[in-house]
Amino acid sequence: MELYFATTNKGKVDSVKRTLADVGIEVKHIELEMPEPQSHKLEKIAVEKVMFAYSKIKKPVIAMDSGFYLDAWPGFPGPYIKPVLETLGTSGILKLVEEEKRSCYFETAMAFMSKDLEEPKIFSSRANGEITRELRGKPAEHHWSELYYVFIPEGEHRTLAEMSEEEYHEWRRRTRADYYLREFAQWLKEGKG
Repeated sequence: MELYFATTNKGKVDSVKRTLADVGIEVKHIELEMPEPQSHKLEKIAVEKVMFAYSKIKKPVIAMDSGFYLDAWPGFPGPYIKPVLETLGTSGILKLVEEEKRSCYFETAMAFMSKDLEEPKIFSSRANGEITRELRGKPAEHHWSELYYVFIPEGEHRTLAEMSEEEYHEWRRRTRADYYLREFAQWLKEGKG
């Protein structure tokens, strides 16, 4: 099956391509200027994005949105991480949890749309972890976000930015970080898409 992924985030494209290639699904990147729906719900944002993309290309397409959540600040920053990073930066995120609990998580919602569906199908997952006390790691193309310098996944001792590309992808494969993609691939194999 050939599938399109509407996003401008090359790190996301790389991760999705790798995971779905393992199950025989070819992912083609389509770079569209996507709307940025304002909502607290990742699923709603992903649905609006995929409907926009599908209206433009009329081919099987996925779109996603991710949020980052600090347990010390319930619901924050959530899907608004981009403007928060543009304003506060990762150092500002570190300040927010300086004297607080450091637990946090990433959440991802992916929506799929094709001519065979009446409405988009949603898949989601969550990766728990904690915030470091300082920036750690180095830049890499496979990174989705600057938060990789401060996020230590549950069960790990290094940030995502301290992992090599292979270690990072292995972490995604063995944890729930890619669960939504595996669930999606299984759903497609069962002929539901």
